[in-house]
Amino acid sequence: MSSHVSRLKDNKNFLESPKKLLEIMEYVVRNPASVSTKDVARNFSMSISNAFKYLKLLEEYGFVVKNQEKKYVPGFKFVDFGSVVLRRVELREIARSYLFDLLAKTHQTVNLVVRDGDMAVYVDKIECAESMPLMSRIGMQMPLYSTSFGKAILAHFTEEELEKYFARVELLRKTNKTIVERQKLIEHLKEVREKGYAIDDEENEYGVRCIGCAILNHEGRPIGAVSIAGSKNKLTMKLIRKYATSVISCASEISKKLGYADSIPR
Repeated sequence: MSSHVSRLKDNKNFLESPKKLLEIMEYVVRNPASVSTKDVARNFSMSISNAFKYLKLLEEYGFVVKNQEKKYVPGFKFVDFGSVVLRRVELREIARSYLFDLLAKTHQTVNLVVRDGDMAVYVDKIECAESMPLMSRIGMQMPLYSTSFGKAILAHFTEEELEKYFARVELLRKTNKTIVERQKLIEHLKEVREKGYAIDDEENEYGVRCIGCAILNHEGRPIGAVSIAGSKNKLTMKLIRKYATSVISCASEISKKLGYADSIPR
C-alpha cells in the first residue's frame, strides 16, 4: 500500500471514529503518567499523525493539556464537568446528614466514595477541627485494593468478579503494608465480609488509618462506601473497634435509603 493511500485511509478512520476519540480521552485520564503522541499511536495502532489529530482536538476543547515535557495530561474541563456531576449525584444528597452524624461521633475525617470501574472516587469529604489534614480531595480516584473503602467494596464481589478484577489490575505496593499478594488479599477480603467493615492500616498512605464500609443498592451490589480516616497515633486499634460500629451504621442507613433490605450491609 502506497504512503498516499495509507494517509487517506488514516484520515478516513480518523473522521469516522468518535469512539476512538473517547477511548483516547479515557486513556489520557486514567494513565498515571503523562502521555505522548507516540504513546497514543502505539497503544491504539495508529499513525503518529492521526494520534496528534485526536490529541489536538481534545486539547482544543480543554479535555487535555500539555505539560512542560510537551506531553498530555487531563485538562481542567473534567473538574468543571465533575462539579456539575457531583451536584447531581443523588447518593451524595442522601448520605450528607449521615456523614455529619458520623463526624460528630468519631471526630475523624469522613469520606464518601462511589465505585468507578476498578477505582473509587471521592464524592464527599467532611472534616472538623480535630481531624487530620489528608491528601484526599473530592474527585480524586483511589485503588480499591489498598484502601479501606475499596476493600469493603471488593469484599462484596463474587468470585468471578474478583477473578476478572485481578486479571485487569496490577497490585502495586503503595506502602510496605499494602497487600499485593493475590491469595492473601482474597483471604483478607473474606474477613472483611465477615466483620462488615475494612481497615486500612497505613496500606495506602503512611501515617494514616481508615475504616470503611460498603454502601449497597437495592440489589445488594456495592456502589460505593463510607469511611473515616485519621492519624495512626490518634486512630488507635482500640478506637477502630469502637468506631467501626458507627461506620457500619452510617453505611447501613444510606444503603436502606437506596432500597437495600438488610439493616446491616454484610
